[in-house]
Amino acid sequence: MKHFVFLFVALFSASSLFSQEVFKLGTVKGKHVTYEVKEQNSFPWGRIVKNTRKSDTAKVEVMDVFNLVAQTWDIEMQIAKIIHDRLLPGELRKLSKIAKSFPSDHFQTMIRIDSNKLVQVEWFVFYGMYRDGIRKCASEIPDTTRRPMNCIDRDSSGNITKVQYFVKEPEYRKKEPDVPSDGFWIHFDPDRLYEIEKDIVKKVILPPGMTRDFVYVLQIGILYEYICNLKKAREVREEAIEAWKEEMLRSRSGSVSNI
Repeated sequence: MKHFVFLFVALFSASSLFSQEVFKLGTVKGKHVTYEVKEQNSFPWGRIVKNTRKSDTAKVEVMDVFNLVAQTWDIEMQIAKIIHDRLLPGELRKLSKIAKSFPSDHFQTMIRIDSNKLVQVEWFVFYGMYRDGIRKCASEIPDTTRRPMNCIDRDSSGNITKVQYFVKEPEYRKKEPDVPSDGFWIHFDPDRLYEIEKDIVKKVILPPGMTRDFVYVLQIGILYEYICNLKKAREVREEAIEAWKEEMLRSRSGSVSNI
């Protein structure tokens, strides 16, 4: 009986700990990292999570992702694998359920690029319908929302083209889903997020064409579907690599013809 009571208390304590909000506004400390958490005061409302020990704090331009669609897809699919490899099987199952409820929910981060080198993660953005733990009124949530999404497509001749389209979600979050995405990253262990952050800087291989004569920040958004399904992520990355290679060939041909 005593063993049963102890087991019940242990399970209850673990459940309560997991349900506690980790990334509250202000300063969040792990054993090896400290994050500053600020509120994003615009729809769809979220929290900006920034490592306080960034090596470069100078303000830089945010690059228009439309100019680097294929290269960005390549980078995003690499990061999808990094995140996948850092999540537990149960976490991947939960993320997969979220992806089914909200297909356009994604993991967002900003990366700083200098001389074709990824030098640091600027910050993460955890989206969710929370503001200091209180959900927004239904009247403040649009009936529908249209989100810009990048994709790689082919024309009638089979040539790869880069397009941007909009994903529309009806009745966006007016009802709490079975597995709210609010509760996934906001409860995540800061030290585990830091491991993801370090892996991104260490493991991501930037494709050609990223070099600019200035330092810039690139916005990264990875659909949960690709984090959970590495087969799809690999397929998308292969197509992205093919796309930026074709683009480079066209660019070189154009340069030769113009001489």
